[in-house]
Amino acid sequence: MPDMPSAWLPPAVAASAAGSLVLFVVFLYLHLTQGRERHLALWAGAWALSFARYALTLVGVLAWPAGAPTALKGLTYLATLGSTLLLLWGTHVFIGMRLPRFWVGFTAAVGAWVVLALAADVSFLALTVPVFWFLGATSVWTGARFLRWREVPGVGRVVTGWTFIVWGLHRFDYPFVRPIEDLAMWGFMLAGMLELALTIGMLLVHMEKNLVRLRESEERYRRLVEGSPDAILLVRAGEPVYMNEPARRLLGVGAGPLVERLVAAAGGGEVVRAALADGERDLEVRSTPLGPGAAQLVVQDVTERRRVEERVREAAKMEAVGRLAGGVAHDFNNLLTAILGYASLLLLETPADDPRREHVEEVQRACERASDLTRQLLAFARRQPLEPKVVAVDDLLRRATLLIQRLVGPRVQVAARLAAGEGRVLADPAQLELAIVNLAVNARDAMPDGGTLTIETRLVAPARGDDARPAVAISVADTGVGMDEATRRRVFEPFFTTKPPGAGTGLGLSTVHGIVERCGGRVEVASAPGAGSRFTVLLPRTDAPVTPEPAGRVALPPPARGVVLLAEDEPAVRTMVTRALEGVGYTVLPCGSGEEALAAAAARAGPIDLLVTDVVMPGCSGIDLVARLRADRPNVPVLLMSGHAADALGADGRLPAPLLPKPFTADALTRRVREVLEARPPAVASPASG
Repeated sequence: MPDMPSAWLPPAVAASAAGSLVLFVVFLYLHLTQGRERHLALWAGAWALSFARYALTLVGVLAWPAGAPTALKGLTYLATLGSTLLLLWGTHVFIGMRLPRFWVGFTAAVGAWVVLALAADVSFLALTVPVFWFLGATSVWTGARFLRWREVPGVGRVVTGWTFIVWGLHRFDYPFVRPIEDLAMWGFMLAGMLELALTIGMLLVHMEKNLVRLRESEERYRRLVEGSPDAILLVRAGEPVYMNEPARRLLGVGAGPLVERLVAAAGGGEVVRAALADGERDLEVRSTPLGPGAAQLVVQDVTERRRVEERVREAAKMEAVGRLAGGVAHDFNNLLTAILGYASLLLLETPADDPRREHVEEVQRACERASDLTRQLLAFARRQPLEPKVVAVDDLLRRATLLIQRLVGPRVQVAARLAAGEGRVLADPAQLELAIVNLAVNARDAMPDGGTLTIETRLVAPARGDDARPAVAISVADTGVGMDEATRRRVFEPFFTTKPPGAGTGLGLSTVHGIVERCGGRVEVASAPGAGSRFTVLLPRTDAPVTPEPAGRVALPPPARGVVLLAEDEPAVRTMVTRALEGVGYTVLPCGSGEEALAAAAARAGPIDLLVTDVVMPGCSGIDLVARLRADRPNVPVLLMSGHAADALGADGRLPAPLLPKPFTADALTRRVREVLEARPPAVASPASG
């Protein structure tokens, strides 16, 4: 730098140093407060080196008016090179481009030239031309990059680009203008103005880029919110200030009072039940605070989800009750079998004119009622195996109506309007009849002062839909007290009853629901307080012919002959079965377990005409006993006994052998044993033995 101790130079350099320091602080602040973006750090570093350059120049001017030391001059030039490189680098980072490596190489080469030139004490022109022409080329290149960058609209990019270019051109003339006293001051002022304009442009383009980012972020958020399937609201002071499209569809306009309820529910994590345009809906609310009095609400319609959850809970409840029913059926039916069996044996030994016979018959009727309750519990729990047949609905209901008339009593008039004609369904006749009888009994209980019970059938044409099928409708209507909506929703719940304690089990309608669903149908309910109730059972129609009734067998007169292997773990039942079979002439081998029965079979050299076994026994079950016994005696007939028929089902869902449901009478036992023996093929029948 030439020795020019001009009076204007110190204050001009000081002002430039102060300006560079301010710019360094501004860009450093932006870097620290706006996500620590890398280009801001590089630009802050550039202005820090610019401040160092001016500070070193000021020290040289003030301390050595006749000329600064060579080392100080070298540091000044190197600071200028570093500042320019950082500006170029930060600009490339800002516009999303990589800095070409040749600029780093050129900077290093020019820095080396500065060191060598100062050491060789070359002329001012020889020293500065390579340096400032490189600086000028760098500035022009940076300006061109800004002008070619189109991602951010606005004046900031144009101002910055052209300012870089003008500044670069001005640097080209520095080696020639600086030595001229009259022009140097104006050149210095022009450089200061260009630095100011460059700073303004860089701040503008930075803010414009942030505005673009903000708009893009807002657009992404808007699309996210508008595209969300959930209803989203922005609420201020309890009033909605924004609602997305799902919120407008769900809540409608004028939702202020409902929004207040939603805000309150969001704080307590509650589900709001609201009356909306499409009916009662359950709304779940989540809230995100956005400042004093403001929040974002996310509202989900969880009506269907809660219905599914309710169905899952209902299924779990049904499964639990089913397990309970299985255990009750097994243990309770064993007790009933012993009581009912001994009662039937006692009846056989009691003369018709004996006054005690009526007492025994009452015991037998009580056992049968208890047995019906157990079967109803199993049917409700869907643990009773179906025996589906094609039945004509009207024929079945004609027979059932006679029973229903006796059940409902004289104060209830039964009207049958059977119009299903040849309508047939695939169902278990006994369980379907049980379902209709339960509906009739429920209707009777709803008419304590009497009324009319109407049973109707009709054919239903298929509705529109992929899975629509023709159906047969069975309606049971009454003129009773009716039900409100809360009762109607719970009417099929197990153990739910509106009757006083001791007057009902709460299983009747649950049983109906279970039977109909297992037949592939559904039950519809229409009722209102004081207007009676109508239960409509819809079952799929079938075109198959009606299943014929099996021809009755003529029982062989006793005494009977044959060897019966009996396996029953309940002593009372085992004794009763033994006495009943021996009483008609059979030879019985009573055993208390499956293992004991296998041992008895192995010890017997003669034939075994029949195995009668309980299904559920400790250790070797009845099913296992059948398999192991048939390994040695493949043709032995089997009769299973169980109070829980589902326990006897094989892997294919079928019974592996004839089943005698518990409880049973001695007469039912002997008849079933004879039926099984009669069904044996003659070729495999064992000779009778006494």
